Amino acid sequence: MMKKLYDIWYGLSIRRKLILYFALLTFVMLIVILYSFGVTYRYTKQFQLILEEHFLLNEFLTELQFYGNEIDDFLRYKSERSEKEIIARVKKSQNKMTRVLMKMRQHIPESIEALFEIRALENCLESYTQLSSSLFLEQNKHSPDFFQKLYTVSRMQYYMERYIANLQRIRLTEDNLYCEKIENDIFFFRTMFLAVLTLFLFFLISFSVIFSHRLSKPITKLAEVSLRMADGDLSVSPIDNTFKTGKEMETVISAFNTMSRNIKDMVDDLKMKSKLETMLHAEAIEKESALTALREAQLVSLQNQIKPHFLFNTLNTINRQAQEEKAFQTVNLILILSNLMRYNLLSHRQSVSLKDELSALKDYMHLQQKRFGKRIRFKIDAPEEILSVEIPPFAVLTFAENSVRHGLEPCINGGTLYVRICKRTDTCRIQIADTGVGMDKETLYSLVHIQEIPPKIRSDGSEAGIGVRNIMTRLDLFYGTEYAFKCYSKPGRGTLTVISIPIHPMRTLREEIHV
Repeated sequence: MMKKLYDIWYGLSIRRKLILYFALLTFVMLIVILYSFGVTYRYTKQFQLILEEHFLLNEFLTELQFYGNEIDDFLRYKSERSEKEIIARVKKSQNKMTRVLMKMRQHIPESIEALFEIRALENCLESYTQLSSSLFLEQNKHSPDFFQKLYTVSRMQYYMERYIANLQRIRLTEDNLYCEKIENDIFFFRTMFLAVLTLFLFFLISFSVIFSHRLSKPITKLAEVSLRMADGDLSVSPIDNTFKTGKEMETVISAFNTMSRNIKDMVDDLKMKSKLETMLHAEAIEKESALTALREAQLVSLQNQIKPHFLFNTLNTINRQAQEEKAFQTVNLILILSNLMRYNLLSHRQSVSLKDELSALKDYMHLQQKRFGKRIRFKIDAPEEILSVEIPPFAVLTFAENSVRHGLEPCINGGTLYVRICKRTDTCRIQIADTGVGMDKETLYSLVHIQEIPPKIRSDGSEAGIGVRNIMTRLDLFYGTEYAFKCYSKPGRGTLTVISIPIHPMRTLREEIHV
C-alpha cells in the first residue's frame, strides 16, 4: 500500500504536489475552524436559552406584582378609576401571566424540583385568578367574608412570589453547574486543540523540510554545475539522476546533461574553426590596412577642399574700413580675420571642440556684420557643459555660411541667424536657423540628398555645393550611422538645419584608422 502511494506521489508533477499539499492544509484548517464554530454556536445557543428562562421568570414576577397592585388599588384603597377599566386591565394581566407560564413550561428543563415549582405555580395561579376575579363581582365589599378572601388573595400572591424565587434559585444553581461544565469542556477542547495543532504543525514542518530538501537538492546541484560551466569549465561530469524528486526533475536533469554534452561538442568545433580563421586573419588585416589608408587619404582630400570664398570680401571690407576710420577699428577686424585663418589651419585635424567651432563662427559673423551692417544679425545659444563635445571642423560654420550667403544676403532687409545647441540624453542637437529667403522643394531635396545626387558644375568649372557635400562626407566618416541630418525650408520663411550627433560616439574616425 505504501509503495503504491509512493509511486503515485512520485508520478505527480511539482505543481500538483504543491496543490495537493496546500489543499490538504486548507482542508485540515477548515475542519478545525468548522468544529470551533460548531462548539461556539452550541454554547452560545445554550446561553441564549438560559437568558430567555430568566427573562420569563422576571416577566412573570413583574406582571404578578402589577396584578396585585391593581387589586389593592381598586378593592382596598378605592381607586377613582371605573370598574370596567380595572376589570379589563386585570383580565389582560391574567392572560399575559398564563402565556408567560406556558412559555416557562416549554423552556425550563423538567428537573424534579423545577417541575414541582412550576406545577405549584400553575395551580396557585388558577386559584389566584379565580378568587381575585370573584372579588370584583362581590356585592357586599364590607362583609367579613370579603376581607377574608382579600387576605387569601394576598397570601396566594406571596406564595407565587416564593415559587418564582425558588424557581430562580433552582435555575441559578443548575446554570452554575452548567457553567462549570462548560468551563471544563472549554479547558478540554482548548487542551485538545493545542495538542492537535502542535501535532499538525510538527507534521507540517517535517513534511515541508523533507519536501523542500528533496526539491532543492537537484536544483542546487544544477546551479553548481551551471556556474562551473559559466566560468569556462566544460569538463563537468553528467549529473546523476538519483534524487527521486519526480519525473519533472528527471526530465530537467536529462535535458541539462544533453545540453552540456552538446555545448562541449560545439566548443570543440569552434576551436577547429578558429584555427582555420586565424590563417585567414592576416590577409584580412592587410586588406583593412589598405582600406584605412584610403579613407584617411580621402578625408585629407576633403578637408583641403573648403573654399575660403568669404576671405576676399572680408579683405575688401577691412580695406574700406581702414580708409574711412584711419585704421582704428581695422586692428580688431584684422585680429578676427587672423583667428579665422588660424582656425582654418586646423582643418587637417579630425575633430575640434564645439567651443572652438562656435568661437570661429562668432568671428565670422562679426566680419559679416562689418560688411552688411545692421542687415545681418545673429544669436548663439549653447550651454557651457556641452561645449567640450568633439565635432569635425567647420561642421557648424559651413551651414552658417550657407545661411548667410544664400538665405540672408538676398533679403533686402537682411535677417537673423540663430544657432542653438542643446543636450538630449546622450545626443547633442545642433540647430542652425535663418530668417532668409528659404528654398523651394527641389532645392531642399537636392540639399538633403546631396550625397546621392551627382554634383552640378557651374559655368566657371567649379562644383556647386562642395562645402556641404564635404561636411556631410566628413560626418559620415566620423560618426558612421550614429548621426542624423535634417533640413526644413519654405520660400520666404527661412531655413532650419538640424544635426544630431552622439556625445560619446561608439567609434571615431581616429579609432577606425588605427584598427
